[in-house]
Amino acid sequence: MEFSLLLSFLDTNEDPSFNAAILGGLICVLQETSLETLITIHSSTTFLGNTFVTDRLNSENNPLIPNSQLIRSTIAALQERTGRIYFKKVNNNPAKPLKVLSPTPTLLDIQADLMSTNPGILLKEGNQRLFTKVIKSMRDKPTPKSTMSNLDRIRCSIAEVFEYQPTDSAIWTSLRSRNLTRLSRNFLRKCLHDIYCVGFFWEHMPNLENLGQCPTCKVPESLEHIMLECDAPGQHQICNLQKDFGD
Repeated sequence: MEFSLLLSFLDTNEDPSFNAAILGGLICVLQETSLETLITIHSSTTFLGNTFVTDRLNSENNPLIPNSQLIRSTIAALQERTGRIYFKKVNNNPAKPLKVLSPTPTLLDIQADLMSTNPGILLKEGNQRLFTKVIKSMRDKPTPKSTMSNLDRIRCSIAEVFEYQPTDSAIWTSLRSRNLTRLSRNFLRKCLHDIYCVGFFWEHMPNLENLGQCPTCKVPESLEHIMLECDAPGQHQICNLQKDFGD
């Protein structure tokens, strides 16, 4: 039987990777066939064999590996079956000769059945390093107020010119653009995090408050002031460099 599915994972944000597609297809097959049916799974990669046979305990007990939710759901679906399941490594992808069919949208529920899988991590399979990473991953990482303020300023500036407000994720992604040099990306990232020691950075340091003032203009110093507003000698050269940087 030949068919093509367009899978959508329910209530998840799985990365659209090749392995995620393989796992999603396998879950769909396991859910759509009777529990007694013998299934032979042909794959041109070793991912399925390594995940569910060779390194199964680690795959089931490590929530930090990629696609961990899909893996746990697949293991749960495998556990509740009574029919035999074989994983066979082949050299050529057996799906390549099949004709291209119009995909059928399919909503896939990947919530693992707790009766067929471990609800957590087996103590004998974990270690202090893994437990520490899991605990740290569960904590919310607060974003510094200065970073949030700069993100809002960027968003408002873009909205003023283009009538469009990018999300925080879109702004961070743009800073990683390969159209910028590595030095430019690092500079913009540091600006967004207020890493440079200018302006209000010196405000609460005894006897160093004067470093937060522009010695020429006698106003609070900032990167905008240094690059665009300052009347100090050499300012025009900095402006020209800034224009070249923007271009």
